[in-house]
Amino acid sequence: MTKIRVVRKQKSTSDKDALLFNNLGNAHFCKGNFEEALNAYYLGLEIERVKLEPTHPNIIVTLSNISETYRQRGDMEVAVQTYMEVLLLQLERFGVFHPETAKTLHVIGLIYDQMGNLQYALGCLKYVIALQRDFKCGESQNLSASLTHAGCIFYRLNRINTAMEYLYEALQLEIKREDTQELPFILYNLGLCYQAEGSYNSAIKCYTKSLELEIKTLGKDHKDSSATNFKLGEVFSVIGRFEKALSYFQNALRIGRKQVNEKMDSNTEIRILIEIGYIYCYQGNVSCTEN
Repeated sequence: MTKIRVVRKQKSTSDKDALLFNNLGNAHFCKGNFEEALNAYYLGLEIERVKLEPTHPNIIVTLSNISETYRQRGDMEVAVQTYMEVLLLQLERFGVFHPETAKTLHVIGLIYDQMGNLQYALGCLKYVIALQRDFKCGESQNLSASLTHAGCIFYRLNRINTAMEYLYEALQLEIKREDTQELPFILYNLGLCYQAEGSYNSAIKCYTKSLELEIKTLGKDHKDSSATNFKLGEVFSVIGRFEKALSYFQNALRIGRKQVNEKMDSNTEIRILIEIGYIYCYQGNVSCTEN
């Protein structure tokens, strides 16, 4: 486990020096130079802790930057530790019912999810949702994001009905906001839920609408549409509509292979090829099956 470093105090420092170090940290962070970013942030933090009160907003921002840098670097345990420190300062400075407090708790939930600790993640998210829904901490899109994330975790825990409740609430919020940016992802996950419980027609409706919005907002060859095409192929294959399934599987394969920055992983490609092979085999198309 990575240890949180301690930086020695600098001589003859000022608030402007702290700002310079933080700006330098931001520049390194944007370039993916996380070690250099951490060095700069810690130097700025050391100055701020000398010059400012313990719960000053500048200290909270710098600690948040440090926490997110650890997270992006993959040091999840340290990221949780430093985000917890941020949360304690926010609770002291702003109180429980504040958007920034809810935001930090949500990020902690995300990290627990990334670490595979789904129960801890859900605990954080349920508290965040209560703050956002019941006490209006933050805007509706923040509540929608929290509901969607919780719904995805419930799906992974095989609690399908609960997952659908959270996802439908998120869906209604996004429809009210008339914002289509998050709708494809919510609809895709609702499709997963319907598919898991065997409601294939409903799954097809969700996946189809998700794909339509993905093409509209991201373009027809975006990587997200590859996954949605694959799921449509799966469902149509299960209900015996093999021509439809084949078309969607072929689209998924074509789009996935077309990606430059995020190439399709070999396991996904093999899965699609196997599904296509099964359909050709069922159709008696031996030459295509061998290919």
